[in-house]
Amino acid sequence: MKNYLIIIALFCLTSACESQDILSYTGYSRAGIGYDICIDNDLVYVTNNEGVVIFNIDEPKQPRKVSKIEAGVTFGVCVSGGLAYIASGTNLIIADVTDPSNPEILLEFPLKDETHGIRVDGSIVYVCSHRGLIILDAGNPKDVSEIAHYGDQDMREIEIRDGIAYIACPQVGVEVIDVRNLLAPVKIATLPDTERAWDVHIHENQLYVGCHASGIAIFRISENKIPEKLGVFRDDDGGEATGVWGNGKLLFVEDNSHLEILDISDPANPIEIAENKRGEGHSLCIKGNYVYIASYRKGLLVFQYSKNK
Repeated sequence: MKNYLIIIALFCLTSACESQDILSYTGYSRAGIGYDICIDNDLVYVTNNEGVVIFNIDEPKQPRKVSKIEAGVTFGVCVSGGLAYIASGTNLIIADVTDPSNPEILLEFPLKDETHGIRVDGSIVYVCSHRGLIILDAGNPKDVSEIAHYGDQDMREIEIRDGIAYIACPQVGVEVIDVRNLLAPVKIATLPDTERAWDVHIHENQLYVGCHASGIAIFRISENKIPEKLGVFRDDDGGEATGVWGNGKLLFVEDNSHLEILDISDPANPIEIAENKRGEGHSLCIKGNYVYIASYRKGLLVFQYSKNK
């Protein structure tokens, strides 16, 4: 019995060391209570209760605060073409960030509902709200117009691929919506095993879904077809997943208290290969071999992972 316990202890110590080798904590930068995060070149944008904090990450382990966009409580940010699109309260804010040290707000456009995630596709802005999806034309960032409003349920995050929207809806799961006709969005399907959907991310032809308290799900997407479920994963803490980011080989999962890495080279059988218990947060982004987390305790967390594992 004693030898058996020693073997278990050695195994746990070895596993902990291997996990630390794969995923190591490098530091943090204060940014209030972080909610959403976006990376554009060498800049990280983190939303909080006051707006958006901009960090320079040319030295990944030591992010430097550059400036802040005052926007009030903000849950979503997306940066494209030198513009930051900000989902703030019941407003869409567009800011010119070509000079990140001196961002300039160009427009504050009122919306009807509390906003969450936001994505930009060309000149079209998609805003997830507490009561549906809002689609806007931002071809002129100083004169935005609403094109359509779809649905009435709580929508959290969205990804767009080839005119199809994949939307995380906590009450029902992931809604797949055809938005090729912007004036008349059409529902294609609600994906199975995505109840409590909280976050979505697309890499090539794979869709990753983080389901709050229900784990993760992986789907294959293809044109004009309902996405095919490839695999699911729930760990020993019940499967908490508030943020996901995948690259076809690895899936990074923020579970509200830990940062986990899954090997998804076989998407039908995801395997956890590392975790770090200092990774408490809401959402995450990856650049190079660094993981950046919008943390509800410290603002911006930074981790480094080994690509060779």
